[in-house]
Amino acid sequence: MRNVLYLFPQLGLSHGGIQNLNEDTLRSLAQAWPNACHRVLLYVNRVAPPVPNGVVADVRCFPCGMRSRSSAKARLTLVFAWQVLANRPDLIVVGHVGLAPLAWIARRVLGLPYVVWAHGTEVWGPHRWTHAASLRFAGRVVAVSRFTARKLKAIDATLADRTIVVNPTVRSHFRPSNGQTVRQRLGIANYRVLLSVGRLSATDRYKGFDTVLRAMPHLLARAPDFRYVVVGEGDDLPRLKALADRLDVSHATVFAGAPSDRDLPDYYNACDLFVMPSSREGFGIAFVEALACGKPVVAGRAGGARDAVLDGGLGRMVAPNDSEDLARVVLEFFDGRWPRTLTDPEHLRGACLEHFAFKAFDQRVLGVIRSLTTQPRPTEAADRP
Repeated sequence: MRNVLYLFPQLGLSHGGIQNLNEDTLRSLAQAWPNACHRVLLYVNRVAPPVPNGVVADVRCFPCGMRSRSSAKARLTLVFAWQVLANRPDLIVVGHVGLAPLAWIARRVLGLPYVVWAHGTEVWGPHRWTHAASLRFAGRVVAVSRFTARKLKAIDATLADRTIVVNPTVRSHFRPSNGQTVRQRLGIANYRVLLSVGRLSATDRYKGFDTVLRAMPHLLARAPDFRYVVVGEGDDLPRLKALADRLDVSHATVFAGAPSDRDLPDYYNACDLFVMPSSREGFGIAFVEALACGKPVVAGRAGGARDAVLDGGLGRMVAPNDSEDLARVVLEFFDGRWPRTLTDPEHLRGACLEHFAFKAFDQRVLGVIRSLTTQPRPTEAADRP
């Protein structure tokens, strides 16, 4: 590899699964080919972000973000055309399906190979024919979970042969620590604490915050010292607060806002049990972050969360949207009726890092790139809407 071109939505702006995955992909390929030039085109960023720690390769960032979305798209398209014509990259790495049509055009015109990452919601719903074609003619499609891989197959059955599952990695600062500072600040020092972490968005109601709130009356009837902490922000916050009021559990619910990525581990360490009974998570990096902190977890028995908890090997799974099932499993935990393998902090952290640390991610990503040399290219005959 002499030149690698990256099409990323953003890099280094804030904590988030896609941002972190972009950074890890760049780090992995930059370490594999330190003598190559790695050019990163960023759709959202308005200024160049710092190069990820530990990357000593030649990395050049081109922020294309503008105040207007249409202006940002136009700038990204122009900078991309300039880069592919001037440098003829050996590989194009696309961090989001929405940006893949540019790589597809480069393949059709110049024969340049590309790889596309597929995360979650962007491949679940209706698809533009340009996005479907971009996936169909990628050298490889990398899905963050088996659930996302199945959704890709539903778009086009031929994608099954070229889709590889690579789970995201967990950051090194997610580790066990004393969470008493957060407990004291939130006023929950002497309570049984449940925690959920995620965007409080009307489009992300599948995450299961409602289900936990509806389980709280069952839990409080058993013991009044339960508290539910919700970490996150978004446009669905007023509705969730209103639901807590209607259920008469607002006194036992703490909406803690969105801490910085560096402070987030303190919140995981402040809980007794992480709960997020989502119904169709793309992957669910929050489960892995909690496990890396040595915390037991409860996930929904659906979606990409099954990958995050290894099909129940690292956490209990419940029926999504079933508050009674959730309450039962939570009470079993506090009654000491979970197996030790799902409650021992050292075991949970060790097993989590074995599967989701950067080393495992790095090996899988490099395997995907190297497998391109044995993958026959799709024919142009099907390259039509």
